[in-house]
Amino acid sequence: MRFSSSEREHWNQKYRDAPEAWVEPDPFLPRAFAEYIRPSLPAGGHALDLAGGAGRHSIWLAEQGWEVTLIDISETGVEQARRNAGVGASRVHFVIDDLTGFAASQTQFDVVMAFFFLDRRIFTEIVKAIRPGGLLVYKALTLAQLKLAERSERSGAFTGGWRTAATGGWAGSIALPGGGREEGYGGTGGEEKSCVENFGIQLLRALAAFQSGAGHRT
Repeated sequence: MRFSSSEREHWNQKYRDAPEAWVEPDPFLPRAFAEYIRPSLPAGGHALDLAGGAGRHSIWLAEQGWEVTLIDISETGVEQARRNAGVGASRVHFVIDDLTGFAASQTQFDVVMAFFFLDRRIFTEIVKAIRPGGLLVYKALTLAQLKLAERSERSGAFTGGWRTAATGGWAGSIALPGGGREEGYGGTGGEEKSCVENFGIQLLRALAAFQSGAGHRT
């Protein structure tokens, strides 16, 4: 089911309320870039940023010489991304669209990345969007964190939209299509491993932590 107009407005309001909160990239992206993306793809390439919002990850990757396509439901977020990109906007293709209906096109990407956006219904299409030998960089909450979130929300610890807890768990993964043996897996109860194996993806690295400020997109 596609997002409603109220969902779009919810995210528009989030970006209007705190534009300064959507500038710095999540630390997992520079780490994934240094350890996997740059060694595997030293000449650069074209990346897809799913639910990229105000462009904090697209802009950072564009600054490393990459071409990036950013997709997000929020017109306000995408407009902020254009402004935040400055002269680097020529390296970023900005798209306003509802990802619940995402379908891979004939264009494939060297890197597909998603941060705190998860819709398992489109995961097959996400995998189709990665070219052979490309990489998927994904950071999302673990099931353990969601259970913590539910308990804390019932106790009044959360605000809407991005849920912010005093303690929370996240999992970051780097993977590529093609299946085979996972390397360097270090887990969170096997959540990432079981997910990617269902789609024939080789898991290169999984990292997990419990930390303050973990959030997810509702």
